[in-house]
Amino acid sequence: MTTVAVGNRRLLKLADILDTADALHRKRGEPTYYQGDFEHWDYKRSCNTPACALGHYAFNCGPKGQRIYWDHEKGAMAHGMELGEAGEIEFAIGMGEYDELFGGSGCDGAKTAKQAAKYIRAFVRRRQK
Repeated sequence: MTTVAVGNRRLLKLADILDTADALHRKRGEPTYYQGDFEHWDYKRSCNTPACALGHYAFNCGPKGQRIYWDHEKGAMAHGMELGEAGEIEFAIGMGEYDELFGGSGCDGAKTAKQAAKYIRAFVRRRQK
């Protein structure tokens, strides 16, 4: 089981990724942050890029073979378990905390990657008290 300290480091790494995610997507002509889906996909052009916070983590931190990884055809994936369960283990959080961070309106309904990063950092600070 992942310790809370390790989970916090992983969450802070995710926050760092999210700080620059929208700018990078705009530079590439891709859609930006959207917490409602793991990956961006449309019927005209499948860019298959990460949309939500957990999608960005899987894309940037999880090569195949890790607990959470990015599959370029299916988006965020988990080996041998539900993605939510894998996220709970990866970040040492409970189901309610998983929903708070990674649910469809996670990170307090963040509309941008920077807003999600700010929320995740505040979440880690609360856990460290």
